[in-house]
Amino acid sequence: MSWFDKTRTIKLSGRQGFDNRCLDCRQRLSLLTSEEYGVFMLLREGFTKKECSQRLGLKSRQVKNLAKSVFNKLCVSSLAELIVNYREIS
Repeated sequence: MSWFDKTRTIKLSGRQGFDNRCLDCRQRLSLLTSEEYGVFMLLREGFTKKECSQRLGLKSRQVKNLAKSVFNKLCVSSLAELIVNYREIS
């Protein structure tokens, strides 16, 4: 997926009537930045946000913001949903 397609998908996802379900899990993962992906991988493995910040060398506020962005891009509303939907995808 090109940069343009990622940007377009992100913009469209905020519009009414856009069906986020049309994107499969792998397509949604491709929307994540490298920092977001790092946070995603640790959260998926069961690390807390505080542990993520320590492992990644980031401030806790930064990890909180990255996690929020991950949840939005992956269309999940809880950590449990993230783990269930993405446990077998890397």
